[in-house]
Amino acid sequence: MNLRRSLSYLSVALIIGNSTSCWSNLGRTEQGVPQKISGKSGNAAPLSADEKKVAIRAEGWKIPQVSEGKILQPRHFHPSNKAPSAQIFMTEYKPKQSFTTEVYGLTPEERRILRLNPNQEFVFQSIMQYDIGGRIFCYAVLVGILNIDRATGSSDFCCTLWSIDFYDKDGDGVFKSLQLGPYYGFNPSVPQWALQNQ
Repeated sequence: MNLRRSLSYLSVALIIGNSTSCWSNLGRTEQGVPQKISGKSGNAAPLSADEKKVAIRAEGWKIPQVSEGKILQPRHFHPSNKAPSAQIFMTEYKPKQSFTTEVYGLTPEERRILRLNPNQEFVFQSIMQYDIGGRIFCYAVLVGILNIDRATGSSDFCCTLWSIDFYDKDGDGVFKSLQLGPYYGFNPSVPQWALQNQ
């Protein structure tokens, strides 16, 4: 019994250790894609109120062409407790090509909001598209983290339960807002323009 209990404690310690290493060094700015990828898994700590901020780009954030990707979940009704009466639909895609936040050239402030440091990037895993009546207002992207060792060029891939969320908050078709959010139990905030004439 003592041996079994000890093994149980060891398993918990290893899980916590993986989670901590995954989030203690949360980006990367140098060019090139690292070659070595190994698997780890971990869950991030909840966001504080101060961290729930939005990175705004007037020109909009680039989003991979979901129409070219593989459909993981066909469009279906997605009830939301943030807008109970809204007819929200979700479609989940897998990007056709590898896509990371390296393409954005994130500023230090944007990295702070997304909890990324200069030695990491987010890797897009799947993209959830949210619409009301065909009017797309949000993309929630399930992401993993790529930890990079600059000296060796190797990298360490870490799975997470986070998403990064792109919003069109004024209905002009440009997704100017980006914020960090959860993946499981995700309910998008619905801008007023999307609720009109649903």
